[in-house]
Amino acid sequence: MMDKEKIAELFKTYAVAFRKKDPEACGECYTRNAEYIACGMAPLHGRAAIVRLHREIFEAGYKLDSMATDEVRVSGDLAYVRQTMKVSGATTHVMIVMQCDAKGRWLVSAEAEVTAA
Repeated sequence: MMDKEKIAELFKTYAVAFRKKDPEACGECYTRNAEYIACGMAPLHGRAAIVRLHREIFEAGYKLDSMATDEVRVSGDLAYVRQTMKVSGATTHVMIVMQCDAKGRWLVSAEAEVTAA
């Protein structure tokens, strides 16, 4: 399987986990030391903090309407991804940096989100 296909599979796994409201499975899509930045909140550091955020998102009743990958660029063991997501009707633009580990598994290492006005 090619890198872009592996990245697409990871996003499918994430979408399934989000729709099942499984914060731990969502967290498994991130590196242990991942960073997460979104407007209106302090940056999060580490997978455990990202799992807690997902738990809060699910408890608040948010749902994933759609997730589209707009661009993927791979260079060695790093990749840059742009996505457009709709969560509970709000459009969010996402910039993601991914890392490929020694086993060939791609994970999110940094994510920044901006909700469209």
